[in-house]
Amino acid sequence: MSVPRPATTHGTRWQIAPVRFAIRAHWAIARLGVLFAAIIGIFVLRELNDLSVVKWANGTHPLTALLVIMLSVAILGGGVFNRETPLRRALFLSCFVISCGHLYESNVLGTRWIMETVEKVTGGVNPDIFTGSNTAIVIAALSLGALLRRRFERIALIIVLAGLIPITYAFLSYTLGQSGGYGAMSPMSLMALTLLAAAKVLSFSRTAYLRPILTNTVWARFARGQIAAMILGVWVIGLLGTEIISEGQSEWTLSAVISFFIVTILVSGPRIARVERDNRMMARELARKVVLDPMTGLLNRRGAIDYLNDVSAPDKADVALDPARKVGVILADIDHFKRVNDTSGHQVGDEVIIDVARRMKECLRASDVLVRWGGEEFLILLADCDLTGTLDTAESLRSAVAQHVSWHDPACGNVHVTLSMGVAVYNVAAVPSVDMVIREADAALYMAKFSGRNRVQSPILRLN
Repeated sequence: MSVPRPATTHGTRWQIAPVRFAIRAHWAIARLGVLFAAIIGIFVLRELNDLSVVKWANGTHPLTALLVIMLSVAILGGGVFNRETPLRRALFLSCFVISCGHLYESNVLGTRWIMETVEKVTGGVNPDIFTGSNTAIVIAALSLGALLRRRFERIALIIVLAGLIPITYAFLSYTLGQSGGYGAMSPMSLMALTLLAAAKVLSFSRTAYLRPILTNTVWARFARGQIAAMILGVWVIGLLGTEIISEGQSEWTLSAVISFFIVTILVSGPRIARVERDNRMMARELARKVVLDPMTGLLNRRGAIDYLNDVSAPDKADVALDPARKVGVILADIDHFKRVNDTSGHQVGDEVIIDVARRMKECLRASDVLVRWGGEEFLILLADCDLTGTLDTAESLRSAVAQHVSWHDPACGNVHVTLSMGVAVYNVAAVPSVDMVIREADAALYMAKFSGRNRVQSPILRLN
């Protein structure tokens, strides 16, 4: 038998379940990325270069296939928990340098030296197939984000999310029928990079920025719904606006809007999640204070009634008692307590109550429950205890309090505190209500008072 804990709205395991799923999903998506990298490797063979899912779209260049394979191996090499290794950093750094080099030479120098070098190694390629700037930007962003993740978590996540803009642009171009974006990224490259980007984003699932949105808190569910609605709404706007906005411009604008919105949600996530966590803690603290006596820290009458209802409820398997078991019930009352308050004041009376509660708690087992039933009255519940054991325990409590608890009377000096106690036993199989047993203990307590106080009284009518 233990003191009940206030129910919480959000259990810890329930909250973090989506986070654990995201960690496993990161591993699964990384493996799918490696699989698609292998498929791309097949498609870049010279005799298959003109095959693609969409006949009028750009094919996949060997340079793209090489970078995708390197990036896949680097992401997969971190395992489920995204471990840092020298090999992974070397692969990410190589992908970043090659991608930036390709961007520089193709957009500034106007040369194709890197692509031509890879073409020679792979045996040539269709001259109409090339690695576009969009593909290089995505790989550079994912690689740089991985390199910065350890020291600059927030910046790394923003960079990775920025890498989604070219992917979103290519996706919108295909789905909205804007042929101007077809050459930016081939369908096979788009699928592979989407998988890699998803795995890289989910690798942040244990960080303070992505973890809050992957829980089942109210804010997290709202934020996920907002992101989904934003993406769908932007796509619908793009579908309706393609006739008005110039080709290509709408996709870039909408892609940037989506990424900016997601970044805003994730960056604000830790602060909002912290506020929500504080609110939950405050609610739990308030619930705890409702059932606890503030002076002694014991269960109060309300908390005890809730607990006794649980004990006597047969449909609550987690707290219901075995019908063969018994619970000892003791009602204890401080003798002549009014004299303490009248003579020395309520502050001394409070100190006496606290001392009595502390002394009795020291004499009880961890499985027993001590309740401040009201005023100077206490209720004690003894787990697995018959009438004989209950009487023995009550006598031990009475003796301990009488020997060690006292108060100072200005007229008489130190006065020892005594208890009158009534006992009863709750038998789940025989007694339909806990209230009946408490009334029996109360009647025994009255007899103890009537018989001269400072004594333990057994029940007048025992309920077996």
